[in-house]
Amino acid sequence: MRHASTWADPPFGIVDPVVLDRTYDPPLRGFIVTGEGNVHVVMVDDSTGTFPLCSPGTVYGGMISKITASGTTATGIKGFI
Repeated sequence: MRHASTWADPPFGIVDPVVLDRTYDPPLRGFIVTGEGNVHVVMVDDSTGTFPLCSPGTVYGGMISKITASGTTATGIKGFI
């Protein structure tokens, strides 16, 4: 089922595990990690950046189209759509 989600909508699915360098459609609206580290992302507006030192169990939000292998050191990444 395809759903046009917005940031305001609650998550309706989980991606476990997140596949690095894959473009997600619909985009991920957040992620958690099980192993601490950096997570490098491409947002839906094509801007890029790194979430530094992500901690296990913390929810990190955004409209994320891709999590890249380059620059990502965190492990056990689970995404929310």
